[in-house]
Amino acid sequence: MTAYAADPLKDSRHRDAASARAAADWLDALDVEGKAARSILNYETTVARLLRDFPNTEPQDWTVGEVVQVLREVPPASRAISASHLNSFFGYLKKARYRPDNLMDDVPKAKRVRPKIPDVFTETEVAALVALPAPDGWLHEVLFGTGIRQGEARSLRMRHFNLAKGYVTIREGGTGQTGGTKGGKERMFELHPDVVTAVANLEQYERLDRDDFLWYMRPGGTETRRHRFADGRKAIAAGPFYSWWTRTLKAAEVTYRRPHMSRHSFATMWRQRGGRVETLKEVLGHDHIETTLQMYVHVTAGDIAEDMALMGWRA
Repeated sequence: MTAYAADPLKDSRHRDAASARAAADWLDALDVEGKAARSILNYETTVARLLRDFPNTEPQDWTVGEVVQVLREVPPASRAISASHLNSFFGYLKKARYRPDNLMDDVPKAKRVRPKIPDVFTETEVAALVALPAPDGWLHEVLFGTGIRQGEARSLRMRHFNLAKGYVTIREGGTGQTGGTKGGKERMFELHPDVVTAVANLEQYERLDRDDFLWYMRPGGTETRRHRFADGRKAIAAGPFYSWWTRTLKAAEVTYRRPHMSRHSFATMWRQRGGRVETLKEVLGHDHIETTLQMYVHVTAGDIAEDMALMGWRA
């Protein structure tokens, strides 16, 4: 599966900042130290945010307040990692004699957040849900086969799919009742063949036009219909979606979990089957890979034991 998303360093304003030369020297030093290319990219992404926010600050003039302001913009679960990147940067500035100290020694320490292991669906439960009668099984195939947020699911229309080429474009700005992607962003990625088949079946057997939503509503509990919403609404309402979710889990005799758990389950199965974290980040639409690592990918004792076995370790 190939994913397409905005390059976090596409905004190159940091390369024109007053501290850009020092930052470039630091990145060269990381390369000489043998840091992996993807690690260097993560380091640069963190410091690039600092340089973009304060483009006129010279290496010797950075203040604790400026660093704290940037760290506050980072999700709490990612602050410790971002602080580690910044510690490397300011440590280099000291070693290279850009400044007499490592500024991070005076920055408040970011608390490491241990994410709760999500209660994901088992593969047996997913199989039961995608096996539900039409159209519900096909809709669950879309959820568990893409990892999209429930707001994004409520916004999905047939026009967002290119079934001939096998990809989907997730757009529609906003969150909450209007649904859509987080922050009004857009991403495009290829679909698993099973998802392509499910959407094609929805289009054919549910007679969906390009402006129809994939999810349906049952006003009054009787008539089943999809809306194009002449009032310009961008998503199926949250209430009917949750009603559909609850009803279908009950029909499949699957223990209730929040709709977001389909996203957690997608991410977990992706990693268990060998998918890369870097591509998972793009499919899920995260700005920072730290978010993907800390919030959606977890490791169990069994995972560690299996990997140790691959390395030839013995109990």
